[in-house]
Amino acid sequence: MTTRTVSRMIVLLAMIIAGCATQRASKAPQVVKVVTVAELLPTLSPALRRLLDNSSEARTVLSRALAQTSGARQLRVRYFYRGDSKEPWSDYFHYGPNVLYVGLAMSQTDWDEYVALVFELENSLNSDQSHELWASALRRELSASDYASELLKLEYAALCRANARLESVSAVEPQLADSQRYHEMIKGTQSYNEFVEKSAIAHDNYAARVSATHR
Repeated sequence: MTTRTVSRMIVLLAMIIAGCATQRASKAPQVVKVVTVAELLPTLSPALRRLLDNSSEARTVLSRALAQTSGARQLRVRYFYRGDSKEPWSDYFHYGPNVLYVGLAMSQTDWDEYVALVFELENSLNSDQSHELWASALRRELSASDYASELLKLEYAALCRANARLESVSAVEPQLADSQRYHEMIKGTQSYNEFVEKSAIAHDNYAARVSATHR
């Protein structure tokens, strides 16, 4: 065996070892970094930050909600002025594929903000389905009214999930009972038909979006 042959064998062996290492690395599970409460705190109002400092159960529930809903997305909370009674108290939107903004209306109590935040985290899980509904509406496969009704079904499911999350907080934090958003959540999840009736303004707003694009 010549020196050249030995050298080629060594190079080939090194390539095989490197290839195996690369293959193992590609099959390794990807670690997804989720948003923590500590990372979210700078974007929250002082009142909501104090609430989370003083209530370990509220903080634990929010931490769990973040872990199960944020995925690999960055999360920010923005505050907006609610100048019309027809506007929602909260919302969410995606800024690019990896950033989620949750909007909270100003002039709410700390517990109202907390309830709205937990709800919108759940509601953001409906994003893909919401986009599919919007695409169907643009293709005129859904009427404006049907589009709005389907969106409300998604929101009702999110409301029920958020309500379930907050049960443990309600058990140890009597102040939650004073939250108007929490009262609305409890009433809204008792009956889907009642939820639809109370969401008439939201239905009309959603339908108007579709109608505006078809003019």
